[in-house]
Amino acid sequence: FPSHDTHKIDVVVNFAAESSVDKSLLGAEDFLNSNIIGVYNLMESCKAIWGENPKDKLFIQEVVRQDGSALEYVHPILKKDKSIVLAAVKSKGWSILYADKSLTKDKLVVMEAVKSYGGSLEYVDESLKKNKFIVLEAVKSYGIALKYVHESLKKDKSVGVS
Repeated sequence: FPSHDTHKIDVVVNFAAESSVDKSLLGAEDFLNSNIIGVYNLMESCKAIWGENPKDKLFIQEVVRQDGSALEYVHPILKKDKSIVLAAVKSKGWSILYADKSLTKDKLVVMEAVKSYGGSLEYVDESLKKNKFIVLEAVKSYGIALKYVHESLKKDKSVGVS
């Protein structure tokens, strides 16, 4: 692999990612290899170039902003970083699954996750499954999110009508 010092590599862009949902349905294995395994390999290659520095926050933040699923492969220290997790969940709400548990209790992070994908409600702290504003946002973007709502809100007609 080329040396970062020799070639002065500043940016890595993934042009190989699949963006179409219908392609994921027609060829799930190709989709997984391109999007999930591909991002993982790209991050591993970047680590080989730049080193294992978990503090390279700006680079990681840009990677997860482009593909939130990359949060799975981020150093555990950075999974506690609110700005990195926010970038990931804005890209793919369900990536909150890979965040540090402390951030699944954070109202701002959770709201951004459910705005992106209402089904993210499944992965948040139980206390926020009682939060009417978060629940309404989740149900608005993904009606099936009702199954993750706390029992106390399931009888609330304003939640079910969303």
